[in-house]
Amino acid sequence: MFPNLPPSFTSGLRKFEQMGRYKMQELASAYYKVFKYNEGSFKVMKNGAIGKIKDKEAKKELLDYLAKALLYAAEVYHTRGAIRHVVQGLQMNAIPTCQYYTPLSTYDLWVSMIENWGEANKEYKHCKLISVAECLMKMSKYLSRMFNAMRVIRRSRVPKEDRKGLLDFGTTDDPEFVTDLLLRYKKSGKKLSPAAYHFFKCRISSRVHSNFLWDCLKKIHNEVNAYNKKLAANVNKAEGMNLFEPPFITIFRRKGGAVVVHRLRKLQIPKNYYDI
Repeated sequence: MFPNLPPSFTSGLRKFEQMGRYKMQELASAYYKVFKYNEGSFKVMKNGAIGKIKDKEAKKELLDYLAKALLYAAEVYHTRGAIRHVVQGLQMNAIPTCQYYTPLSTYDLWVSMIENWGEANKEYKHCKLISVAECLMKMSKYLSRMFNAMRVIRRSRVPKEDRKGLLDFGTTDDPEFVTDLLLRYKKSGKKLSPAAYHFFKCRISSRVHSNFLWDCLKKIHNEVNAYNKKLAANVNKAEGMNLFEPPFITIFRRKGGAVVVHRLRKLQIPKNYYDI
């Protein structure tokens, strides 16, 4: 597609994407999508993640990039993770066929979940006085993508022992199935039966969009945030990686009458080395 790119571009990009600061930058952009349209949900998700991230450097980087996202209006950008999940994973059928051009990481799925939740909140803001069913259909494209990311995370990225409390998928009652139905109705132009949105367990006192959407969105938000916190605590274990390597330290070792100086990671220092 881009024949003039140097051969080192792809390998360099992969290297950068494994660095903690770039992962935190992408998470910040995704969280900002939620902030733009639902500040309350943003605060809950941001605080939930910060409370679960164990790496102090990762916390610092995430907070720094969140501040920059607010400054540069990051909601106008799509995250790499969401593009990989939606375009490659769903639209190019990589998830059902397991044929990936670029590996789909747990981070990709996490940021796609958050970004699509932000986009769903944007559609909610545009509902105004339309009916609840119509509003759900407006949101269905992003809800469907979000629930798909959550299903893949639960089934293939989170160990069984860590799945407790996470919304399950795979039945005709699960929200991914229902939002897919909503999406089909939206594309067909047909009106939706009110029974469909009872799957979300929302109390609906009026056919017109009024308080549905906060009561109902709050229930969905709680399920999304449960995944958000679980990933903040366990994503690096799922990926088999460390976000931030321990810092270098200068050390020396006595060898005969000479002093040999090295720079090693703190975790690599043998016992017979001495700090200078």
